[in-house]
Amino acid sequence: MLKKINSIKLYAIILFLIFTSKSIINLNAQQYFYGDDSWLLLGSRFDSLLDSLRCCAVSHPVFTIFAQLVFKILDFSTQNTVVFFLVYSNLLALLVWILPEKILNNTEKLIALILIISSPMFIQYGIRTKPYTTDVAISIITIFLFYKIQLEPKKIYFFSLGFLLLISLSSWPLVGSLLLINFVKYLKRKDIRSLFNICFFFPGVILSAIQIYRWRDPGMQNFVIAYYAPTEGGPFLFFRWLGYSFIQLVSS
Repeated sequence: MLKKINSIKLYAIILFLIFTSKSIINLNAQQYFYGDDSWLLLGSRFDSLLDSLRCCAVSHPVFTIFAQLVFKILDFSTQNTVVFFLVYSNLLALLVWILPEKILNNTEKLIALILIISSPMFIQYGIRTKPYTTDVAISIITIFLFYKIQLEPKKIYFFSLGFLLLISLSSWPLVGSLLLINFVKYLKRKDIRSLFNICFFFPGVILSAIQIYRWRDPGMQNFVIAYYAPTEGGPFLFFRWLGYSFIQLVSS
C-alpha cells in the first residue's frame, strides 16, 4: 500500500513538472501584459488604497490589491511579475492535496491535479495577473470547508467562507450553495447553535454588498455591461453574450 502511494506521488511530481515546463515555455511569448491585465495593475500607481480599489477592482478586491502589491514590490517589472504568477498559480494547484481521502483518494487527487494544470485556462492565465487560477484554489478550499463543516460546524469555517467572497465575488454560486445546503439541514434538525454559527458568514455578505454597490457608479456600470453583456451587435448578440456570462459566473 505504501509503495502504491509513493508511486502515485512520483507520477504527480513528474506530471506537475511537465506542465510547469509548458508554462515556462509560454513565458517567452508573454513579453507584455494584455489590456485588461494592465488595467488591473494600474491601481499600483495610486497612493491611496481606496482609489486603487475604486479604479481597478470589480469582482476580486483582495486579489486585485495582492496583484498590484506584487507588481509594485517587483519594481513594476513585467517579466518578474509574470514569473511570480507562474510559481503562484502552480502552487495553488497543489492545494488539491489538502482534500481528505474521504473526498478524493490519492489517485483521484492526481487526476484532478492533471486536469487543473493541463487545462487551457490554467496554461493561459497561470502566467497573467488574472484571478481565475485563484478561483480554482477558492473552489478547492470551499470543498475542504464543506467537509470540515459536516464534521463540526465551527464559527471559523463560516467566517472563512465570508472572507473567500472578499477575495472573489465570483465564488458566490459555490459558497452560496454550501450555505443553503447547511442552512436547510440545520433548520430541519432545529439545530439552533449551528444556525447561529452561520451568522459568522455575514461579514462576507456585507463586504459583497459594498462591492456590488460600487457598480452603481456610471463608469463601473459601463465596464460591467461591456464585459458581461456588450450591447454592440444588436439584441441577438446581447442575449447570447449574457447567456455565456451566466455560465461563466455559475462555473467559477
